[in-house]
Amino acid sequence: MADAKIVLGSASPRRQELFVHLFKNYTLASSPDELADSSLDSPRDFACKNALYKAHQIQEILNASTDIGGAIFTFDTVVEQSGATLGKPQNQEHARSMLRSLSATSHEVHTAYAVVSLQGQEILKGVETTRVWFQALDPKLIDFYILKFFIYI
Repeated sequence: MADAKIVLGSASPRRQELFVHLFKNYTLASSPDELADSSLDSPRDFACKNALYKAHQIQEILNASTDIGGAIFTFDTVVEQSGATLGKPQNQEHARSMLRSLSATSHEVHTAYAVVSLQGQEILKGVETTRVWFQALDPKLIDFYILKFFIYI
């Protein structure tokens, strides 16, 4: 696959760091939108559907010819607490509220991945789930975290 094109469909700095170690050359791309959260799907299934949706969105934008080899890698992460999807915080106060709700509890983080050929053929998809336990978070720690690390969408 010396001439293969690798596309990372993620704005995540951490995923970009990983791809630097996995592939000598890759291209960044992003999906123009995501699926609307659906109460018909479990949070785990929704993450998988959204990762695949993003891959197909990017594939359509790239509109690659059939003679180019390569793949598009996309991901979606969903936080689930007590069966509910938390979604992405919309602002600092929403982030603060979410962190307070996670304090001294456990939740699940579903990270879905999809790999699609440049021609749109599904190669691989799946979801990994991690149970995360938070200690009790002091309000000052929450404020510090939000001010230092929160990135607006």
